[in-house]
Amino acid sequence: MKRILFVTLSAIAFGCNSNDNDNGAESSAVKATDKVDVQFSKQQIRDFKSAAKVFNAMPSPIEMAEIIQKSKVLYDPELLNDHKKTADYVTTMERALNLGVYFADLSFTSVFDHQQESVNYLKAAQKMATELNMLDVFNEKITTRMESNMNNKDSLLTIISEAYLATDHYLYENQMQSVSAAVLVGSWIEGLSIATRLRSAEGESNLITSKVSEQQSSLKSLIGLLKDCKEIELAQIKDKLIKVEEYYNEVKVETAADSTKTVTMSNATFKKIKVAINNIRTTIVE
Repeated sequence: MKRILFVTLSAIAFGCNSNDNDNGAESSAVKATDKVDVQFSKQQIRDFKSAAKVFNAMPSPIEMAEIIQKSKVLYDPELLNDHKKTADYVTTMERALNLGVYFADLSFTSVFDHQQESVNYLKAAQKMATELNMLDVFNEKITTRMESNMNNKDSLLTIISEAYLATDHYLYENQMQSVSAAVLVGSWIEGLSIATRLRSAEGESNLITSKVSEQQSSLKSLIGLLKDCKEIELAQIKDKLIKVEEYYNEVKVETAADSTKTVTMSNATFKKIKVAINNIRTTIVE
């Protein structure tokens, strides 16, 4: 998934102010696909690196599966956004943010082998993409392939990746910078929201808490990515994320002699982050 999401990062690299290039800045050629060469300014490359940090810190679907297996996490559909709520999102930002949310939910249901729910969330993402005028991104072929592979988790995750790739490629080609950033924000917030609310048979898993604590660097990169965004919704989310960053500053990081780092998060800090992230998530999905 992370390898495929490179295309998304290329789209986001244009930044929310893509028309404002550095004065006199030299451009660097970055090959985003085998067929398209794009010239990026120094600022755009910095934005690209920020987006890359966000994705690198996010657990991949395979990593999620390993965490779930080791932690004995219980599947709870109440953690996800209702796939029937697509009609509630009417503005471009609402649809873009929830497209990201539905992609995160889609990965979650697939990891748990809930095939029919995966189909439902694919259709929800398809609806959001269609409302964003991405008419060629999702089609009946993708849905049919998914329904034909309901008993094969690996195939389902591959199809999810291809659907995400199609979305990313469309945003890239059409330079829909704010939409691209919103999809990233929605996906990151939903992923962290799910992680903070997951339960295992033995209570909150230390492994999951550890993954939550590791999101500090990706949060910083996400805030930096949104700093120049003009859209009101994204600006408001950025301000709320800055408050979450204050809570992350309470996390203790110790570096051993061999340069390995140990990240420790108290239960109190975990709860503050959990409440703050889920408050942001509520503004997105409701």
